[in-house]
Amino acid sequence: MSGFGWALLAGLWLGMAACTSSGDPGARDTGDMTGEGQTGGGLEVDDEDIIAALECAAPSEANFIVHGTLPLPRGLWRPDSDNRSPFALVGSDNRTIVTQCDVVSLYPNPADGVAVVEISAMVQQPLPPPAGTSLIFPVAWMPFKEGEMAFDADLRAMLGTTGSLRLVTHDVFGHTYEADLFEEVVSNAMQAPKTRSGQMVHGYRTHEVLLPKAAVSGAEGTMPHMMGVHSYVTVYHKQGFFSLDLHIHNGMDGLDKSSTDDDALQEIYFDQLDLVLPSGWSASTLQDSPSQGLPNLQSDGTHLPLIDSLSDGKLHVMPSQSRLVRRLVVYRDQDRDAALSSLGQETLAFCLPGLTPTGKQRWSWWNRGTARYLGQTRALPDLSFLGLNNLRGQLESEYALRSSQVASGSAGNYPLKSPALGWAQPWGVSYGGMSGGDEINIFDGLRTAATASQKGYALALLAARCYFDRQPTSLFDANGEPTSVEDILLPTGTDERYANGTFYIQPSSSSDPFGFNEAPTFQTTAVQAAGLTPAYEETLTSWMPIDIQHYIRFTRNLKILAWLGNDALAKDQLLAAAEIFRLGFHEHTNSSSGYVQGTGLRSRMDYVVDFPGQGVDFQRSEGWGTDTAVCAYALGDSSTRSRLYPWFEIIAETIEAGQSTCSGNIMATYIGKTLDGQAYIRMVGHSSYADNALQGMRNSVFQGRDPELAERLANMIVKNAYAQISPGFWDPETDQPYGYVGVGPVGMARDYCNDIPDWARSTYSKTSYYSSLAYAYEYSGDSIFLFRASQMLGGGDLLTLLQEQGEYQLELSAGMLAMLQAGM
Repeated sequence: MSGFGWALLAGLWLGMAACTSSGDPGARDTGDMTGEGQTGGGLEVDDEDIIAALECAAPSEANFIVHGTLPLPRGLWRPDSDNRSPFALVGSDNRTIVTQCDVVSLYPNPADGVAVVEISAMVQQPLPPPAGTSLIFPVAWMPFKEGEMAFDADLRAMLGTTGSLRLVTHDVFGHTYEADLFEEVVSNAMQAPKTRSGQMVHGYRTHEVLLPKAAVSGAEGTMPHMMGVHSYVTVYHKQGFFSLDLHIHNGMDGLDKSSTDDDALQEIYFDQLDLVLPSGWSASTLQDSPSQGLPNLQSDGTHLPLIDSLSDGKLHVMPSQSRLVRRLVVYRDQDRDAALSSLGQETLAFCLPGLTPTGKQRWSWWNRGTARYLGQTRALPDLSFLGLNNLRGQLESEYALRSSQVASGSAGNYPLKSPALGWAQPWGVSYGGMSGGDEINIFDGLRTAATASQKGYALALLAARCYFDRQPTSLFDANGEPTSVEDILLPTGTDERYANGTFYIQPSSSSDPFGFNEAPTFQTTAVQAAGLTPAYEETLTSWMPIDIQHYIRFTRNLKILAWLGNDALAKDQLLAAAEIFRLGFHEHTNSSSGYVQGTGLRSRMDYVVDFPGQGVDFQRSEGWGTDTAVCAYALGDSSTRSRLYPWFEIIAETIEAGQSTCSGNIMATYIGKTLDGQAYIRMVGHSSYADNALQGMRNSVFQGRDPELAERLANMIVKNAYAQISPGFWDPETDQPYGYVGVGPVGMARDYCNDIPDWARSTYSKTSYYSSLAYAYEYSGDSIFLFRASQMLGGGDLLTLLQEQGEYQLELSAGMLAMLQAGM
C-alpha cells in the first residue's frame, strides 16, 4: 500500500460511506519494539492495520511535528490502565512514524476510555513538499510503549532558569509589577507536564499573578496586584522553539481572605505590558495588531511589548473581569522559520472520511461508529455537494480579510465592525443580546473539518481572540482555577447550603462575596485627576458580554479549537464559561433565608413541584449554558466530572418532571413583551436549542454510564418533537410550525395542551428545527418527523430539499442532513 504522498488539492477528496466501525481493528501489538532512538518507529505496516488517515496542507518546512485529532470507537483505549501509545502514522516507505497520543475528550463511562485523541508525530523529509499540495498520513493501530522526549538543550536551559519568561507592567505611580510565568514548572524541575505528555510534545499550564516588585503603602502606593495570567507552554521534540499562549485577565475572585494576591479588583490602569525574554531569544505573535510594540533590548533582557504604551502618554485600562488572549512562539534566530511554520497552523492535520485499504470506513467525524464531535456526538454531513474547494476558498478569504483588519486596527463590515480600542478589537455589536441568528449554530466547524482548512481553524482562533476582548466575565481563584458555585456555598444551619449571592453572567452588585465593591480605587482616582484615562475607555466599557441567551456566539469558536486542535486554552475557557453559567444556574437557594434567584435552576425545581407536568422554563439560555457545561464535561478530567455529574442529573430530572403530560411540550417561559405577558410561551427556535442540550447530556454525560437516564432523555426529546408537530403548535395552512405559541395562562396551574387559543399563536416560522426532528426520528423510528421536515421545505425528497438550500442554515440542519446521507 502507499503511505503519505503529495496530492494536488483539486484531486484529493475521497468518497465517503456510511457504515460503522466495530471498534476492534484486529491489529497487532508492537510491544517494546523500537525505531531509531524512540519506540514505535520503522515497522512495516499491513493493510489491515490502517484504521484512519490525517491530512495536512504542505508546510514550508521539511521537518516538522504534525498533529491532528481523531475520534475513537468506544472502549478502545484507556490510558489510565494502558500506558502505550495506540497509533502510528505511516510514511512513504510503508513503515511507521513514531507518535504521541494525548486525550482530547472521554466517553461518559470511564470504562469506555478515550473518545477523541490527538496524534502527534515527527515528520522528516529531504526537502519541503511543493507548495499547494497536501500530505496524507495513514493511521495504523499498532500500540507501542513510548520513549522519552528529547529536549533541545538550549531551550531546556532557558526554560529551566528562574525568571527567563516574565510579564512586566507599571502603574500610574511608576511601580513595577511582574510575574515569572514558568516559576511553578521550574520549581518542579520541569517534571509536571499538564496538557500534553509523551515523546513528541510536552505541554505545561501555569497561572501567575503580576505582583508588586516592591510593595508600597500610602496614597501613592501599590495595588495588591495587577493582571492574572494563564500561560500555556508547549515544547517539541528536538525543536529549538516553544509555543506560548497567554490568557491575561483582571478576574481574581478574592475568596482567599488570607492573601491579597487574589483580591478582586475594579478597573486597573497600566502603562504597557511587556513579555521579557533572555537575550538571544525572540518572539513572534500569531496576530499582529497596532497595540503591539517593537522588541527592544534592555538590561534585564529582550522586551516585547504585547501592549505598547500609548503615544499620547495616557494609560491603558483593563476593566474589571476583562481578559485578552495572545498566542506566540519563542525561538532563537536559527529556529525562526520552523517556529513561524508551527505558529501559523501549518502543521495542523485533520482526519479524513473515506475507506481504508481493506474497504472499511475510516474512523473519522463522518463515521457513525466514531462520531464524537462536540457534545452532541453526531456524524458530520458530507459537504461535497457544496464544492469543497469553494468552501475552502471562502474560509481562506474570510481569514485574510479579518486578519488584515485586526493587524491594521481598522473598522470593517459585520461581524468585525469595531476598530481597535486600545488592546482590544471586539467582535460583533456592543449589545450582548443582539437578536438574529448570526453565529447561533448548533453544529460549528463543519466547513473547516470538511475542507481540512488550516485557515478555517486560524479564523476560529482570531474570532475567539476578538470575542475574549468583549467578554468581561473572567473569575478565577489564586491557582487560576475557574470559580465555581461550590466555592461560594455557606451552611444554612440545616443539612443544606446556600449560594452566597446572586449571579447572572457577572456578579450582582447587591450581593458581592468576591469583594469587587470593596476593591481599592485610589489609583483610579489618581489616573482621572491627572487626565490619564485612555480615549478608548468609554467605548470599550460600553461593550456588554455575550449574554447566556446567546452564549453560543462566545463558545462556538472555543468548541472548534478544542475538538479540531485539542487547544488547551480553549478547553480551559470552556470550563470557565460553564462555571460562569453554573454560578447563576444551580440547585441551591441564594440566601440563608431561602431566597431563590428567578433565573436559576432552583426556581425551576420549585416550579415543577408546584406545577408538575405543565412545562418548565428551559429554553435558549438554559440550553446554551447547559451545552457549554456538556462540552466541559466531555473534555474534562475526573475532578470536573465528579463536580458536574450530580448537577446534570438534577437538570434531567427537573425537565422530566416539568414536561407536559398532555402535549409533551417542555418550554413554558414567561416573556413579558410576548403575548402581552398573558401566557407562558414555547418558541420553536428556543426549543431546538433546549433539545440540543438534552442530546448533549444524553450522549456525553449519561450514555454508557446511566443507560436508563439516557433513555429517558431520548424520550423527552421525542415527546418534545411530537408537541412541535401536533395541532396547536403546527400551522396547517402553511405546513410550518408556529414561531411561538402560548402554552398556558400566567398565574394559573393549567396547561392549554393542544387547545391553544387563536390569540396565543404567532405567524409560522421557517425554522431551524430540523436537527431536533432528526433526533426524534432516530429515537422513535416514526417517519412523521421526516414528513414534517419535508413539509417545512415545501414537500418532496427531504435530502434533496436540504441540499438545495445550499449553505443556508447548514449549521442548524447538519444533524438531519448527515442522517439522511447515511441512508437512515
